[in-house]
Amino acid sequence: AAKADVWSCGVILFVLMAGHIPFYDKNIMAMYKKIYKGEFRCPRWFSSDLVRLLTRLLDTNPDTRITIPEIMKSRWFKKGFKHVKFYIEDDKLCREDEDEEEESGSSGRSSTVSESDAEFDVKRVGSMPRPASLNAFDIISFSSGFDLSGLFEEGGEGTRFLSGAPVSKIISKLEEIAKVVSFTVRKK
Repeated sequence: AAKADVWSCGVILFVLMAGHIPFYDKNIMAMYKKIYKGEFRCPRWFSSDLVRLLTRLLDTNPDTRITIPEIMKSRWFKKGFKHVKFYIEDDKLCREDEDEEEESGSSGRSSTVSESDAEFDVKRVGSMPRPASLNAFDIISFSSGFDLSGLFEEGGEGTRFLSGAPVSKIISKLEEIAKVVSFTVRKK
């Protein structure tokens, strides 16, 4: 996996655990500086193992950033970890060691998967929907207020303005100007 993907996983893990992004600042330039420097604060309820893992995941130096095998060996990751089945190309649900079982003459019996199957010696064949592939930006964009698309998409130039006037007064002024230049005003 690319080093940037590991960093993105760190951001996602932080958001899932804390409920907010790690480098948030009201000022976008200050937020970029925090990202560049890797400055973030973990909530008090984070365990020391989680803080240690996040510190390695969000390391700004790709050469010293934690790797996937190291993540899987970390104490926080291993706590309560159960080996999960994965999808292969033809949408069969299987295990990594099924090939060994088939070679040793084991019958590939079919059954349903339950949480009590601790040894995962179950094989289920059937059509299963493949999970959608999302990257960190897709996931973050689901959160209102964190739409980053404007940073990456080139669009037409727009104008923004701020006003202390009430919305109704601004709208009536825009309608007045529109009439002068023969525009039609439609309200949604």
